[in-house]
Amino acid sequence: MDKTEKNIETVKGFIPTYTSYLRFFNANEVVFIMHMLEIDYYRNQGYRMAWSREFMMLQMRMKRPAYARCIKRFLALNLISREVVGKRVVYHWNMSLYMRLLEVLTATRDYYILTDFFDDFTKKERSIESITDDEIRSLCKQ
Repeated sequence: MDKTEKNIETVKGFIPTYTSYLRFFNANEVVFIMHMLEIDYYRNQGYRMAWSREFMMLQMRMKRPAYARCIKRFLALNLISREVVGKRVVYHWNMSLYMRLLEVLTATRDYYILTDFFDDFTKKERSIESITDDEIRSLCKQ
């Protein structure tokens, strides 16, 4: 595949989003997720994705404090990991953990139930890994 074909292939990338994101994430965090999914997609296509913080903030249209809050939250949730490459810090998206979170976010369309679940989740400082299959099945039934 030549470079032109590869560029056309990457344009076909589609990032599904869910309105249920807003039960657990703020608007900046949703933008961050979308960009991290895009970066992960490009990495899987063989592109080098060691961008500077300033470029990432420009891409996400975020100021430094909002970007820093996103980094802190996603590191705490283990949805991203940090790697130092030369003078840059590169963040890697944890796709398997993200897919687990999507199971919860798509388990019910009832926003009140999801909001209650994530309010309790946050209050108890739980990890995404701690969410059980039984809890997800319970959300589906409500």
